[in-house]
Amino acid sequence: MKKPLAAFDIDGTLLPTASSERLFVRYLVSHGELTLTDAARFVARFLTTWPRDPIRATKANKAYLRGKPASRIQRLAADCFARQIIPAISSIARETVTEHKAAGREIVLVSGTIDVLLDLFEDHLDADHAHGTALEVMGGLYTGNIASPHLYGRAKADLVRAVYDTEKYDLGASYAYGNHETDLAFLELFGHPALVNPDARLAVDAERRGVDVLRF
Repeated sequence: MKKPLAAFDIDGTLLPTASSERLFVRYLVSHGELTLTDAARFVARFLTTWPRDPIRATKANKAYLRGKPASRIQRLAADCFARQIIPAISSIARETVTEHKAAGREIVLVSGTIDVLLDLFEDHLDADHAHGTALEVMGGLYTGNIASPHLYGRAKADLVRAVYDTEKYDLGASYAYGNHETDLAFLELFGHPALVNPDARLAVDAERRGVDVLRF
């Protein structure tokens, strides 16, 4: 028997305020972990990458972590998650995850957020699967590069097709939640798609395309 899923984006969906990585960056700055040198690395990567790939220059730019010990960043991520991110998770979103799990659907997280945060979301929400942006580590240090595709826009849809559009899963009986127009290609792969907290223009477009509109 094929398994139904409930797939969730994180930033803007489960977490309706600032993105999880942005909250973590602010936390690192406030704890003295990020310096002007780290910021300069980010800006340099941005300037050299922007002309050919604006998304990679911004959302996939992890140069600010270059040279940071992975073990220390992971400890700081856990503290940030407990203090700042857990309280920011939507209570309605949390209830929706719980309801889907009780109904026997496997919980899938599909997000562009970095793996050091994604792993914490996976554990906290007791998700069955989680897909995000893997940070490259060499010799116990972050290189500032990513070691996986950056899950943004159509990359989310590509992942679902590759991993879940199989004889094992029933996408037609599955649910999916996202918040941005770039999530529509991902949402439309599922039988029960929902766009969370869209602006008025995007809400009209979503309803025209048969995507439910929800407020978390």
